[in-house]
Amino acid sequence: MNNKRWLHFAFVFLILFSVFRIAWVNYYAKTPEKHLYLQNEKIISKGVSYSLEKAVLWNYDLFFDNYPEYKEYKEEDKVYKNAKLLMLDIKVEIQHKENVFNASLPLKYENVFNMPDPFFFEALNPILKNGIHSGDIIKLPYEIYSINLKKDQWRKVCDSEMEYNLVFSNYPERKELRINDYEVME
Repeated sequence: MNNKRWLHFAFVFLILFSVFRIAWVNYYAKTPEKHLYLQNEKIISKGVSYSLEKAVLWNYDLFFDNYPEYKEYKEEDKVYKNAKLLMLDIKVEIQHKENVFNASLPLKYENVFNMPDPFFFEALNPILKNGIHSGDIIKLPYEIYSINLKKDQWRKVCDSEMEYNLVFSNYPERKELRINDYEVME
């Protein structure tokens, strides 16, 4: 009987401690300061300056028809029939000796986060085998699938009304580059 009491006491203590800790974190945690950069602005993140040189929204099949050397990276599943490919050309400039070049920048649109395919990224950027240098232009491929979006959201993608954000950091400050002016290749 005594063991049951201690077990109940421990359980109640654990619940109260958890509630207190959650309340404390919610009260004292700092909300990240949000910096939204426009498409023509440079972003400096971790000692590297990034600027968007070009953005093209491709019809998925059309891209691979125009660039057959990348056909091995094309998904052939029927799920990918309604897809787009957002190709970003990013100019990179090294600002400090101690820098962290981030090649896996997430792309945010609606409630979806996309990462570039690492193998496709590597094939598009053979210059990276020798390391990153100031002035290099890096190609970032983002595949956008209709299956991940609601019908009205997919319509916005097809009608070139979707705004995309390239996320450079989330905390302690959130840095995003807004992409809303892009060429469309149907």
